[in-house]
Amino acid sequence: MVSAAQQLRVPADRGDLTLADSVIVSIVKRVVVSVPGALPISSGVTRLIGRDYPRVDVNVAGRHVRVGVETAVAWPEPAGELCRKIHDSVVREIGELTGLTVARLDVTARYVSHGGVSE
Repeated sequence: MVSAAQQLRVPADRGDLTLADSVIVSIVKRVVVSVPGALPISSGVTRLIGRDYPRVDVNVAGRHVRVGVETAVAWPEPAGELCRKIHDSVVREIGELTGLTVARLDVTARYVSHGGVSE
């Protein structure tokens, strides 16, 4: 039987929680494509040549994360406004879903799609 003292140990004494970078990348990609005007672009050819969007790079150090996002934009969405919406959404969701603090987040609009659909 577990004693009351063992049950009430400080959470940090009970073990570690590690989030793989790939988990954070997945969260960020889902957040990006949920913002109206940001487009997921993926096909066999774009995957082969590394031109899928969104592209996400993360670097976790302790409880802080640095994130780089490159996205495709639906024409005629204002790119600056879209990047600001993506920025705010990513910061909020990373904090809520992981408990990490976003130390830096760079969002870049790299591609404009005139068709407004994934290729």
